[in-house]
Amino acid sequence: MPFKEIVGQERAIKILTKSLKENKVSSSYIFIGSEGTGKYFTAIEFTKAVNCLNLNKNLEACDNCHSCNGINKQCYPDLKIIEPIKNSVKIEQIREMRKEIGLKPFKSKKKVYIIDQAEKMTLEASNCLLKTIEEPPCYAIIILICSKIDPILPTIVSRCQIINFGLITSFKIKELLLNKLNNLEKDRAEIISKLARGSIGKAFKLSADKEYFTRREKMLDYLSTIIPGKYGDDIFAKVEKIMSEIDRIEEILEMIK
Repeated sequence: MPFKEIVGQERAIKILTKSLKENKVSSSYIFIGSEGTGKYFTAIEFTKAVNCLNLNKNLEACDNCHSCNGINKQCYPDLKIIEPIKNSVKIEQIREMRKEIGLKPFKSKKKVYIIDQAEKMTLEASNCLLKTIEEPPCYAIIILICSKIDPILPTIVSRCQIINFGLITSFKIKELLLNKLNNLEKDRAEIISKLARGSIGKAFKLSADKEYFTRREKMLDYLSTIIPGKYGDDIFAKVEKIMSEIDRIEEILEMIK
């Protein structure tokens, strides 16, 4: 996914490409923004751009060289992606990273470490990471991806360049859905683009959920019977139905907004 295909994050892309152009790539970044706004894809694309052997004039990776192919296939020795294990990033994972980061790149310009959902680092993991961020090797880049910055140690935040990822407009989400999904009807794309609330990831998830609109129509029908003046004999049964879906209350609230 070239930089130009990352929708709605022009400002973030501009900052990153400028750093490439001026050869001022930071050693540590925080990509902060709501889920589904392109943080992860941007981190991968930035990793490719940093290590691409044939970077084009727009500072985008070629997607054909050895480095780009390896990163695309996620079998690149100088890229490490760290994700939460059982809902937290643990100290053992960061210790392993610290061991690896001390070794020079295998065949790249830069070794890149991406910590996804970095806000889920334990305190011990955070303190361990801080030691590396304080004195990073010149050949390493650490990218923390998070949807909330408050849980991250202030001492880590102060040592990172913060790249903000904003919510995507419903118009851009609708346009993207219609371009990418040939079988999606316009009216559904319109609804999904609003329900997604700025998240492309959520928009595609809703589009792939074949039963979502069926559930939505049923729920709206149930709720319509509770409006004053429309009480029916089956009102209690329908209330009970809604209550039985309480484990999906967040989805239900989104449906009726």
